[in-house]
Amino acid sequence: MITVTHGSTVQHLTLGRACKAVCLESPYLKATVLLDQGGDSLELIHKPTAIDVLWKVPYPVREPGIGPTPAGDSCAQWMHYYRGGWQTIFPNYGPAVSFRGSILDFHGEAARCPWTIDSESTADR
Repeated sequence: MITVTHGSTVQHLTLGRACKAVCLESPYLKATVLLDQGGDSLELIHKPTAIDVLWKVPYPVREPGIGPTPAGDSCAQWMHYYRGGWQTIFPNYGPAVSFRGSILDFHGEAARCPWTIDSESTADR
């Protein structure tokens, strides 16, 4: 855990067996971002009321890289790992499309590619 400023922290987590995440926490908010799942915001909690404003799926979640790869088109694959929360949908949203000869998967590739943190230093601001 790294203390940033004014009681805020950044904590690296592993959710489930292998999903890398980061938890950003202040005295008032807690946000968990799934690095291995396209930078999805999994939770955004108002700490004084303990309310998470992001919806979650009502079924057990699956982890990317654990178990067999799902069959089907890009929509079926995206839904296989969907947890709820808030996704980065880029470069397109909705069904797979062809653009200038390239196939853009359901909701684009940004929501499915692993992310990394380059820096978490306050000196970089």
